[in-house]
Amino acid sequence: KESTSKTYQRMMTAIDASGATVITPEPEMEFTLGSMTVTILAPISTKYTDTNNYSVVMKLEFGETSFMMTGDAEEKSELEILAKYSADLLKCDVLKVGHHGSATSTTLDFLKAVSPSIALISCGEGNTYGHPYAATLQKLEAAGARIYRTDEQGSIILTSDGKTVTVKTTK
Repeated sequence: KESTSKTYQRMMTAIDASGATVITPEPEMEFTLGSMTVTILAPISTKYTDTNNYSVVMKLEFGETSFMMTGDAEEKSELEILAKYSADLLKCDVLKVGHHGSATSTTLDFLKAVSPSIALISCGEGNTYGHPYAATLQKLEAAGARIYRTDEQGSIILTSDGKTVTVKTTK
């Protein structure tokens, strides 16, 4: 999905300058990066009214560990993912929480299916949007996920040896 935002325009300019090829992700597309397998789960539809739902959602699997990367995907995208894929595919160790922990993503049903032990929230300190949303944090806590936030911990680095995931933060 194309955008008129300055960030999108800068990204496209950088891609053009690099000579890289743009590949449009399709649901169920798989590729490997070394020993890691990446599966594209969304976007599923081509007719969203909110551009956040065009976020690429992917599951990364490395050995026995797995990560769900959700971009800014919101409830509509999450519901489509739940309808399309099995709970076994959705379960993961790490969830990059959708849309900066806003109220519009990380629905209870999606969180139950994904069942992460670690939740990452990327948001700016003192942001004007109020991210992350208090109810989202409560859902993550109730699910038993350890929560890491860039506004509180700074950079969050996850390392996997294929069996366990370790987290290091640097403010």
